[in-house]
Amino acid sequence: MKRQRHQPDGKRPILLAAALLLFCGGCFVVPKVFNSVIDWRLPHAKENAAPGGKESAGETLRGNIFDRHGIPVAVSLPFFSVYVKPLELQVAREQMEFLAAALKVDPDSLEKQFQSERSVVWLARYIRPQIAEEIQQQKIRGLYLVGEPQRYYPEGESCSHVVGCSRDGHGLAGVEFSLDQVLQGSEQGRALTETVLPSVATGRKNKHVILQLDTSLQRLVERKLANLKKKTGATAVWGVVMEPANGAVLAMASLPDYDPNRFWEFSEQEQANRTLESSTAIGSLEGLFRLAEALDNGRSPAETKAVESEKGNGWHKGMAGDFVSDSLWRLLGLLPAFPAEEASRFFPADTEAPLAADTVSPANAEKEGLRDKVSAMQLARGFAALVNGGRLPVLRLVRAVCDNEKCDGEEQAPAQIKVLKPETSGMVRALLTSGESRAVLFTSLAERTEEQPPDSAMADAGRGNRFDAVMLGYLNGEKGDSILAVVLQDGGDAADFRTKGWESVGREIMKKSVAVLTADKSLPTASNLRVNMEAAYRGWRGYQEKVAGEAPKKAPAKVEVMPSVTGLSLRKALHLLQPLELSCSIKGSGVVIGQQPHAGQTLKNGRVCLLLQPDTGSIRSM
Repeated sequence: MKRQRHQPDGKRPILLAAALLLFCGGCFVVPKVFNSVIDWRLPHAKENAAPGGKESAGETLRGNIFDRHGIPVAVSLPFFSVYVKPLELQVAREQMEFLAAALKVDPDSLEKQFQSERSVVWLARYIRPQIAEEIQQQKIRGLYLVGEPQRYYPEGESCSHVVGCSRDGHGLAGVEFSLDQVLQGSEQGRALTETVLPSVATGRKNKHVILQLDTSLQRLVERKLANLKKKTGATAVWGVVMEPANGAVLAMASLPDYDPNRFWEFSEQEQANRTLESSTAIGSLEGLFRLAEALDNGRSPAETKAVESEKGNGWHKGMAGDFVSDSLWRLLGLLPAFPAEEASRFFPADTEAPLAADTVSPANAEKEGLRDKVSAMQLARGFAALVNGGRLPVLRLVRAVCDNEKCDGEEQAPAQIKVLKPETSGMVRALLTSGESRAVLFTSLAERTEEQPPDSAMADAGRGNRFDAVMLGYLNGEKGDSILAVVLQDGGDAADFRTKGWESVGREIMKKSVAVLTADKSLPTASNLRVNMEAAYRGWRGYQEKVAGEAPKKAPAKVEVMPSVTGLSLRKALHLLQPLELSCSIKGSGVVIGQQPHAGQTLKNGRVCLLLQPDTGSIRSM
């Protein structure tokens, strides 16, 4: 017979008393702590407190982002989800019926869920705060509420590269990232430098951000550039519209773009903001800045003879071997024939803080001349200096930061770098406005001549050649000037583009930008920064239903490039090309001495041409 183990008689009362105290304490303390957490997370203000079905964002939510007129482009929506723990659940019949009505489910189905053997059963996701508060007032034991706020971008793809995206309350890109801590109510943004928002005082707990962007202009720019990208077959198009006097960015578009509401479905190429990250060679547009250098050094345009050119929007061979528009050709005729050494000072890096000195000295200027490649934003800033009293404007994406009481706006433009004499800038501006139209567009188009296959019928000059194009635009408005910088990358047919051009696109964008500046430029007040939450909820729900009904977005196709097969035997070359499923045209025999497309070029039409000849070295060795 086994001996039974017994606890000593002296310890048993102590253990029983301790267990009883822990049980009673848990029954009393845990519900109090849980209720205090729920009370803190749930809003007590009823919805639609303000007239017109509007209410301000809650204090516990991430701050909203607005355009320059107070139109929301990023909104935080408070949602709650409900779950139960069946083993803990204590619910009366009337409470269950109320819960079923609140969640819009069948009571019998709800009762079956309550009888589940699982430890946790979710009843509903993303319910409105008002419903969550009514459920919480029922005080059902074993039922839990958890806050799940959602970030909603009403404009979708529009403004995506500026606004950025966020998840789980943290910014991942764009303004959402650079001002992440500000939007969370902290003291200062992670990348809050003078080039982004110089007027925010350290220590203030701000919430909402007002951008310089105008959503109507932004949509126009994106639509026009999307049409241009489609017609030319370009790989990408990006552009920026800026007010040169203060560096305010009125529009910034980068195509291809992405939807921040489901950014995880898009590739890195689609999420990249090319206006800031990509660089391009500006070709003969360099002449604008060299002309400014010449004027700044006392060379008058009267000393040179203007180039005669055809009337209309013709194209002419520029200094860099590219084709330039008629308006740029006329202006380049004023350029004296001598090199300038400091043109690179027009294009400082966008991430650099302004220099303390008022003037860039020759010692600080780069001596190798103009940068080989610049971003669209650098190009816009440099062009702005030509008409802005000779000063480089500081990039300004943010107009103000507000809490629920007041806005800290940017009353004055931040300090700027002086790169030209004011009188020089005045002369350049006079040259730009001397034409019949206040809008001036300068275009430079660089062809990438590619060897056509031997049996190609494309004999016209430039027909079928890929190309890159850059455009600068300037429009003198009554209440403010506007400048435009657009880059088109890897277009499909240079000759076709020279025939059609994009002047109408540039002029329409410039006209709209000046209309934006002519309108009321007053800063929205904190009391005006209200979101129509009812409309926002409907928009979010509608978007979710739309996404649920769509087929999943396909993963972006892998971009195939032509490998190098020159110098290989035909057998080895075909072995490399076979996985690419290309149609091969072969001329000659022996080893490959020429290939089209060239190594590294993107494979577009699924066709490759190989030129072969006998390897005389191998023959001699035999």
